[in-house]
Amino acid sequence: MQDERARPDAAPEETVGAQAERTFISRMREIRKEQDISQAALARRLIDHGVELDASAITRIERGARVIRFGEAVAIAAALGTTLLEMSRFSSIEEQIEEAERDLAEAKAAHATTSYELKQAVDRLEHLRSLLAEIANAPEPPIVKEPSAAERATGFPDRIYEDG
Repeated sequence: MQDERARPDAAPEETVGAQAERTFISRMREIRKEQDISQAALARRLIDHGVELDASAITRIERGARVIRFGEAVAIAAALGTTLLEMSRFSSIEEQIEEAERDLAEAKAAHATTSYELKQAVDRLEHLRSLLAEIANAPEPPIVKEPSAAERATGFPDRIYEDG
């Protein structure tokens, strides 16, 4: 029987470096949000620490789509008012649970808002459909004949109509 670790298609275990980078990114996002700092504001703060990153680069870092250079990591920690050590320390299970609970609370709040907005849209659509149905079922208005010049001048009809 072949050892699973020798298979080329087996998923590699996460390296300590990759885990530390993921932790750093998670802490970066968490601290930035706690301090209510936008990605653009963080980019402006980084300039004071000698690093030029725009908001889109910070977005890519937070998504894990861009590697963080060591100097950038030090500057990001300083711009957020913390240390590189604090940014890269591994979270305890309790901290991970707290973070998951915060994320869940945010998701529930977003869901409640979206559900309310959806209900309002459905109610408005139903109201518009009922108005359309009323219009479709309304009787045809009577056809009104334009008066002739003589009728306009005298105020009396030129002829008498049998049907009405």
